[in-house]
Amino acid sequence: MPKHLTMLILTALMLFTLRPAYSGLSLPQEEGRYFATSGICAMCHTGLQDEAGTDVSIDSFWRSTLMANSARDPYWQATVRSEVLIHPQLQAIIEDKCATCHMPMARFTAYQQGQKGKILDQGFLDPKNALHALATDGVSCTVCHQIRPDNLGDATSFSGKFIIDAQAPAGERTLFGPYAIAPEQATLMQSASGFLPAQGLHIRKSALCATCHTLYTPTLDKDGNIVGAFPEQTPYLEWRQSVYAKSQTCQGCHMPHAQGGVQISLTGGQPRQPFSKHVFVGGNAYMLKILKAFGDELGITATGEQFEATLTRTLDQLQKRTATLSIANLSLSPSTLTVDVVVRSQVGHKFPTG
Repeated sequence: MPKHLTMLILTALMLFTLRPAYSGLSLPQEEGRYFATSGICAMCHTGLQDEAGTDVSIDSFWRSTLMANSARDPYWQATVRSEVLIHPQLQAIIEDKCATCHMPMARFTAYQQGQKGKILDQGFLDPKNALHALATDGVSCTVCHQIRPDNLGDATSFSGKFIIDAQAPAGERTLFGPYAIAPEQATLMQSASGFLPAQGLHIRKSALCATCHTLYTPTLDKDGNIVGAFPEQTPYLEWRQSVYAKSQTCQGCHMPHAQGGVQISLTGGQPRQPFSKHVFVGGNAYMLKILKAFGDELGITATGEQFEATLTRTLDQLQKRTATLSIANLSLSPSTLTVDVVVRSQVGHKFPTG
């Protein structure tokens, strides 16, 4: 290996390991016409414990995930910039497409105002942009929990075409959850957050995740004209055709259940179960390390300790519940050992995937 390349790698490793622990910013508390940021929800949905006494606070788990940091992901930002530089005539299409699921609150709000999602320059990434706070809160609470069941599982819902009621006035917008809500608890939450909770069992279905994790992007001809669509990622469709569709959901793997019942709000109420931990565990350990190392530069709200916990869950998932490796058909010649490495998938979709 060239000496200069060795030094570059060593320098990068030192940046990962020697930077001081990052304490994390506060969650944003911003209320828009259609959404509120995570800090509003965290006021009541924190300090939660399961029956084993383990902390299962929604905000503590979520803030160090790639869902929370979908807009701050530097690789994604660089990819958007790269695509725009390569295809400047398609800048508006590229930015709107990418903002739909990486900056969903800002993009939905802009769309309702007759605008497209704009990311770069004076777009959502600009702190002076009016929708910056909504954009950088990523895939936040009031996005997923406002998605209606109307078109879930249908092709019309893919590529971020989920349905959120744009007509309900602020203060009366519905947030769906898996549990039945007592009237007094609903009134309390509406008063505290401006949203009215309602039971919606679709929140536990894989088709909800499919709205963004079935993604088609434009394909171009040699002249740069859009001529079709390319399946950038289709884990939901792959899962639907697998044996896992009969026994496991996306949430079952990526949001495992807490132990026993959990009182889901500081305002009281009976413990609920099953309670899905908002860990959103995936397989991208590398990006988690980058987010942890450059939290200050990227404006991250999670602490280094919270990233370490998410990294531990990620590596545990990769090592124990993603695939198995085995060796078969060994053969030995005078100078060569030949083996087949057998990879058996334990997931219901391709891996790695989006």
